[in-house]
Amino acid sequence: MNENSDPIMAARRYDTRGIGLPNPKDVERWSLFAPVGTHRSPVTCASSGCGRYLDGWTTVLVEDASPQFDAAADHIRRVAGKRYAEARAVPGGVEIVDWNDVNEREVNIEALPVQPGATYFMFPPGQECFESHTDRNDREPIFQHAVGFGSALHDKRVMSGDEFVERSQESFGKTADLLKRERG
Repeated sequence: MNENSDPIMAARRYDTRGIGLPNPKDVERWSLFAPVGTHRSPVTCASSGCGRYLDGWTTVLVEDASPQFDAAADHIRRVAGKRYAEARAVPGGVEIVDWNDVNEREVNIEALPVQPGATYFMFPPGQECFESHTDRNDREPIFQHAVGFGSALHDKRVMSGDEFVERSQESFGKTADLLKRERG
């Protein structure tokens, strides 16, 4: 193999910085990735092992006379369709103002930190939380080989997993051979 056909040697030939770094246009990059939009599927709280589903949770809203507080509280009370106990901070503690289909054994009011102006929505276990959960689906990851990076990217190719393994092993083997030659 001569210097012109060896990608590592070619990279060193173009190194103008003199510190042994390859030219960006000659760097190989081997990647595999699984984009959220194509390689993840929505799942329920129960199937994702969501801690809020398993243990319940508390959402704390601090009254500040802003439209965001009113909108969030209104969403919980009228739109979310969840079971909750609503409590408010009062001098000396917290008091329940609405049980909304929750019994007192399902929530722990003593565990709430007293925060002036706070409204607490305590959701018992066993219901979907407000977060969307996803899990990996069965799609194979995307295997990609690229030469160059940044503005010097000039060759990018998606390939099968088998081809990725074979070609990356060949490339890494060439690199290992070069390092052995350099180290004597």
